[in-house]
Formats: sequence, C-alpha cells, structure tokens
Amino acid sequence: MMLIIDGNNACYRALYTMSLSHRGKDTSVSFGVINMLRGLIKTYKPSSVVVAFDGGTPQFRKELLPQYKAHRKKDDNIDWDDVHRQMDFLASYALPVHGVQVLKMPGVEADDLMAQAAYLAAYEKPDRKS
Repeated sequence: MMLIIDGNNACYRALYTMSLSHRGKDTSVSFGVINMLRGLIKTYKPSSVVVAFDGGTPQFRKELLPQYKAHRKKDDNIDWDDVHRQMDFLASYALPVHGVQVLKMPGVEADDLMAQAAYLAAYEKPDRKS
C-alpha cells in the first residue's frame, strides 16, 4: 500500500496546531509534519510514502474560474517566509532522507500530483519473490 499525503495540508495543520521553536527559529511545521507522518506510518504500515507539494495554481484553472481560491485569506500574524523555509526544508531534505518520495512540479497543485500518484499506484505490481 502506498500512503499519499498532501504536503501543504499537513504543513498548514502543523502550523495552526503547534507552537515550537529551536534556538529562536520556529520549527512547528517541520516537527509537526514529521510527527504526523510517523503516526500515519506506524498505523498503516505502507510499503511507500509519497508527499505532494503545490507548485502553484495551474493557469487553466485561473482562466476557467477567475475566483479560484480567491476566498482564501492569509493570516498577517504569520511569518510566511519562515513557513515556506520549513516547507522547502521538508521537501528537499527531511522527507527524502527518511525515504519519503516528494512530488512537486511548477504550475501543478498537490491534488493533481496526488491523483496521478494514486492512478499509477493502482497499476503497481506487487513484488513477487521466486
């Protein structure tokens, strides 16, 4: 079984539920996501883990629906540069070093990458030992 996670969703959940720092730097997102993944892996025991991150909103969605995600507001009390620093750290280092496959593509949302990963996983042949 492949475990497929929306990385952006996990990061925002960690951001709004934890308040941690190490040596003056916020670590809520990094620690929270790793902690969530540990729990999911322990519970479901997947053969592989994929975490997908947004690479931006595709242009075709903006053209089809100009108000797409327009209702979302950013909290001005949050240091978004720091949140993005932690997300980049997770995607480029922390997750891969733990054997997690990270998906991110410019102009492609995490949901689309997750759908593709699920589609491909459905056709994945199980390992067979002779």
